[in-house]
Amino acid sequence: NKFGSVSAGWRVLDEEGLNRLTFNEFCNACRKLGYSGNIKQLWTELDHACNGTITLAELDGEAASTVKQYKTALADRFGDLLRAWCSVLDPQGSGKAEEKEVAQSLTVLGLEDQISSKKLFKLLASPGATCFTLLEFDPP
Repeated sequence: NKFGSVSAGWRVLDEEGLNRLTFNEFCNACRKLGYSGNIKQLWTELDHACNGTITLAELDGEAASTVKQYKTALADRFGDLLRAWCSVLDPQGSGKAEEKEVAQSLTVLGLEDQISSKKLFKLLASPGATCFTLLEFDPP
């Protein structure tokens, strides 16, 4: 696929990082990406809940669940995602996190046997990227 994973493609569609898209947002994103198929039909196939929005959970439930489990564990351990970012993902203050920091954070959380750091990194970073930023990790 063009983006390497459903999760990576989702991040391209969900520019605002709200974890949901309305039909209008979806149409605009499809047009911007050059999609020439039947957008309304595609929307109907993707909106499993028939509630007028789509989420990553509807497109890739496993990916959404993995990211949610990780972020919940970070927030539980550090109080919020910003503190978690500063404590384990970017402790040197470089403004970015790499796969090694993701692996270390999983160890700190005791999740290293439940979540693959390589897989999680691919869910959090853009396709082909060697790092991700706080803005990508926790959009406002």
